[in-house]
Amino acid sequence: MSTNWLYSLNRNSWRSWHTYALPPWCTSGPGLFGAKSLTLADEDEDFDVAVCSVCFDSTASTHIGARDGPLSIRRASLGFSTQLSSRKLTELTNLRTGLLGATHSRSIADFGDLRVFPSSPQRQVEATAAEVFEMVHRGRLLIILGGEHTISFPCFAAVREAMRQAGKSLGYVQIDHHFDFGEHSILHGAYYHGSNARRISELPDMRLDQIGFIGQGDITDSRQLAMLNKSGCTIRHRRHIREVGYATALRQTLDAVRATASDGVYVSIDIDVCDNSAAPGTGHVTIGGITADELLMTAMVLQEYPVRAVDIVEVNPHRDDIGRTSAIVARLLYEMLLIDWAGPSFE
Repeated sequence: MSTNWLYSLNRNSWRSWHTYALPPWCTSGPGLFGAKSLTLADEDEDFDVAVCSVCFDSTASTHIGARDGPLSIRRASLGFSTQLSSRKLTELTNLRTGLLGATHSRSIADFGDLRVFPSSPQRQVEATAAEVFEMVHRGRLLIILGGEHTISFPCFAAVREAMRQAGKSLGYVQIDHHFDFGEHSILHGAYYHGSNARRISELPDMRLDQIGFIGQGDITDSRQLAMLNKSGCTIRHRRHIREVGYATALRQTLDAVRATASDGVYVSIDIDVCDNSAAPGTGHVTIGGITADELLMTAMVLQEYPVRAVDIVEVNPHRDDIGRTSAIVARLLYEMLLIDWAGPSFE
């Protein structure tokens, strides 16, 4: 599979986002944490955090509905922004971890839903790559809400290209119950929710030792696993997490990727990494996944690293009648974006 079309674009045509004339498919709703709502057509400003969403779920294997995940996450986030405004800036102690933190005021802009082409995964990948390349210039940290995992390939490709043009490297870490390293779908072709990591590995000059996986716990192809291990790709699967702890395993993964791509990291979080008892709102029923408490540790750990972009995908609110999955994701983003963790305060 060739992805050369991405790199046949010249420096200027990467900014071709305005050529995708169709309106977004979904309604983005309120800004994340009540943030200022903008569009790509608005004046080019620089924010601490830029947020966008790609509500594409046309290659779902089981249940369509991840297209509505971004809206549900934004709505769930409003409760946390209310907490922040009522507390003002204050010192906090995390009783789960013993860490001391402080609420932090960051400039956040939410650019809402980007374009969606539900009948064409190829067109979707092209449009998302162009639009996310424009998003990279709008914030020092980029948060992308999905949608299904297909979107991670064009999103990563766009962020990586922006960094390449600045002479910098970018590694990829996937927090997921699966590897998503499929070659081809008989239904959807090269671009589908189970091929995103493979497509990333095929980008020009991308090496497998610049890719890290953590959380994998499903039954997987033994030959594929052997190939990934032999290639130098970092894997911290569910059994390893049980042995050393989630936070340690995540740091090991990030450290290994940074050793080969030192300038920045792109992190992709598939919510099905969580056990279904913790996060039922997703298309895949995960048995033996990480806990909600472990997922929330991600916020603390990522603050220790030069993370350039984070995507969170596969939240399907139609599979969760009380909204716990969207609330967990909103809580993760709250602790990642709006609280600075200083260090241990007690044992």
